[in-house]
Amino acid sequence: MKHCFWRSLAALFLSLVLLFLLCSCGSDGYREVKSKSAWRKTILTVGGEDVSFELLRFYFFRHTAEADNGDTSVWTGDGAKALTEQALKSAVRDICDLYAVFALCRDWNIDPRSDSIDAVVNQYVKIDVDGGALDGSTSVGGFGGDYDAYRRSLSEIHSTDTVNRLHYRYLACLSSLYSYIVQNGAEGKIPAVEEADLRSFLEGDDCAHANYAYIGKSSYPDARAAAEELYGKMKAVEGDLNALASLVKGYHFTGNPYSGEYYGRYATDATDKARYNTIFSLSVGEVSLPVETDDGYYIYYGMAKDASVLTGESADNIRSLYLEESYIYKPLAERAEKLATEVVYKPDYAKLTYAKLSEEP
Repeated sequence: MKHCFWRSLAALFLSLVLLFLLCSCGSDGYREVKSKSAWRKTILTVGGEDVSFELLRFYFFRHTAEADNGDTSVWTGDGAKALTEQALKSAVRDICDLYAVFALCRDWNIDPRSDSIDAVVNQYVKIDVDGGALDGSTSVGGFGGDYDAYRRSLSEIHSTDTVNRLHYRYLACLSSLYSYIVQNGAEGKIPAVEEADLRSFLEGDDCAHANYAYIGKSSYPDARAAAEELYGKMKAVEGDLNALASLVKGYHFTGNPYSGEYYGRYATDATDKARYNTIFSLSVGEVSLPVETDDGYYIYYGMAKDASVLTGESADNIRSLYLEESYIYKPLAERAEKLATEVVYKPDYAKLTYAKLSEEP
């Protein structure tokens, strides 16, 4: 999903603006526009939850580029059936990630369809359509109140109003999990976190320390060439952490460019698997090849884990990461794997083709 690589950041951001959204004055937002009945038809179930054709279609098209590299003729030639089946398989796995969040919420007695979650979803759609300032600082362009233009923009990415609202529900639920578990300690329902717990996590294989440079596609006429040029410079000083930090400081968009960031292994999903695989594969000072994303290129290098982060203000960050990994992201990964074994396919699933999935509403 679009926000998944920054799920922990998105959850934190959402938790900060939930109150703003819920206290916003004015209309409750825009009434959901249902897709045609054929698109709402259940095509499979995940953990007993109905999954519509339109949701599967959205995720299917998030995986087609992996197979065709822009050449859509592969979907009608030899091997088209196998390619379609593979993209559908990946789409179903993504849907399991989505519904795992709702299932984990229920485990903690958080209702994914509560009035408070509904209010956040409605406000997000309203801001999507109208534009404006979120939390007084973050600007959202919107569509000037043109709901049809909003829906057309979703159509361009093979999405619908219903699918978009489901993703906002996912983000709101993820935020609720973060607030309840990380910020509120699950009301005493989880054991107190000791320094020994944090040290074991920090030193273990599920925590990595890395730094990065980022080349945005919207900022460079040829972002690939810029990334390759920067990679060459970083590779030339590989192993020299001071030299690497000096190189990346102009290409680093969050946090301290010299200190790097700590990552939990499970705080991601299939969308960002390449980045996390890269982060967790690096030795200290080792420079990665540029990792391409929809928005740009990341070049990582490994950093040593520093026990000093277990004291002072840094300890709060490691504690939050530990709680996220232990009680949110690892359980989500496990739940998604379980859901993947419980998928029930309806008869129409076997009839899906690229042509059928490409039909416009």
